[in-house]
Amino acid sequence: MRKYFLLPILALALCPSGARAQFIGYTSPQTVQQTLANNVACTGSAQNFLVNNLGQTQHYISFVNTGPTMTTLQAEIDGIDVQGNVFRISDILSVISSVTPGLLSGSGYFPIIRVKVTCTAGNYVLAYAGASSVFNQTTGSYQVAQLNKTIFNAFSATASPSVSFQTPFGSSLGMLEFSYSNPVAGGTITIQCTDFGGLVTGPQTTFTLANVGTAQPLPMSAAVCPFTAISYSPGGGATGTINLNYNFSTPGSPTNIPSLATPTQSPQIFNSESTAVNASVTKTIVGTPAGRTHLYSVSARCSAGTAGITVTDTGTIWSSGTAEVGTTTFKFQWNPGLAGSFNTNMVITLTTCGAANTGTLDVQASQF
Repeated sequence: MRKYFLLPILALALCPSGARAQFIGYTSPQTVQQTLANNVACTGSAQNFLVNNLGQTQHYISFVNTGPTMTTLQAEIDGIDVQGNVFRISDILSVISSVTPGLLSGSGYFPIIRVKVTCTAGNYVLAYAGASSVFNQTTGSYQVAQLNKTIFNAFSATASPSVSFQTPFGSSLGMLEFSYSNPVAGGTITIQCTDFGGLVTGPQTTFTLANVGTAQPLPMSAAVCPFTAISYSPGGGATGTINLNYNFSTPGSPTNIPSLATPTQSPQIFNSESTAVNASVTKTIVGTPAGRTHLYSVSARCSAGTAGITVTDTGTIWSSGTAEVGTTTFKFQWNPGLAGSFNTNMVITLTTCGAANTGTLDVQASQF
């Protein structure tokens, strides 16, 4: 009688074992949590931190300023390919806070993932989390990192710093907010947009800063702006510190033109009263490429005698009668405002009221 012992053995060999674990490689979703820096001091130069890479494609970092207060910060997530080429795969984080962590996300698989931090005058904690089944966030604190950029934070007002970075949406549209700890006249903020190759994509915008202790809104109109370079020049006798934030508008946002139904002026305000004796009174509003001057009203009076008002931009754009201003206040209003040209000074002039007579000129204007 024949024995067929080999058939059961062969059948067992062909059947997979239910008790044996099988490694399927790094093709399934991986998760990584890692503390990259724990109370590390800023150096002013780039500090690089490598991530434990298990094949994750979605990358997230949290950043906290643990003190003292940082003056500048730029953090990013980079991917490095097998040739050693470096690609930034995230936005740039510049939110400086000792209360709320700044959050940043990046996307893409690379053999090497690193986080680069460049900051001055502070310490920080940096944590990383990565996965393969989570997607980039554009809400909450992740969106704040895109929209709000801290350019200078408690930075010396006597220095002349400059910062360059890639804009989140390729546009300059948004609002800068500047403030002095000790106000001084004559300081400026200059913004220049370029493309990836360094080619200038629009006119340079320069804001002359007011001698005030309150926050100064500086509106930026929409222009092609893949990269922006921002610099500060101090006024004479500057002391203390400065703060500057850039709040970018999201794609599809309206331009910085205020609604005609809104009874308030746009943020960049030029309201003044000026006087002169036996001389003309002149108010000059310096033009910028980022916005046009809009004149809402003028009023004037003479202590004695008569005078007239002219408004010039690229030539005379409005004038009163030559003797229309007298001892009773003369007032003229525009609704909407009388608009000037881009990058052109608007000059409002009250002619002389006569020998020994005082002329008074009041102007209400905005720039956007």
